[in-house]
Amino acid sequence: CVLVSFFISPHCTDLMEVTVVDTGDLPPGTIISFHTGTIRRHAQIEKNKAINLTATSSEPIRVDLMAQLGTHTFDMVPGQDVYEVPITTGDASGREVKLKVQIRNAPDKAEANEEVAAAKEGE
Repeated sequence: CVLVSFFISPHCTDLMEVTVVDTGDLPPGTIISFHTGTIRRHAQIEKNKAINLTATSSEPIRVDLMAQLGTHTFDMVPGQDVYEVPITTGDASGREVKLKVQIRNAPDKAEANEEVAAAKEGE
């Protein structure tokens, strides 16, 4: 059982304070994630530590709990943009998950706007 408390400012601002009052039997390193509207906030769960969240009282708040499955560190290679990332899970099975990720420079804002406009024209 995880107990979370919410404090909504009486001044009708959009700032909320969220405190995890009891973490139950969650494994160490568990991440709590709050989603409300277009706002997302993630933090490592710590008992009695306040987390600020911007939200309105009219929107529902979704809470997700996440635990690490595994990690892999790799070096980026100049000229390469696709990488295979093997991750061994930390559970008893020790199975390996293989991700393939593409890493590239993000377009600047003007280029991104042009791409969006071009995509809309093609619809």
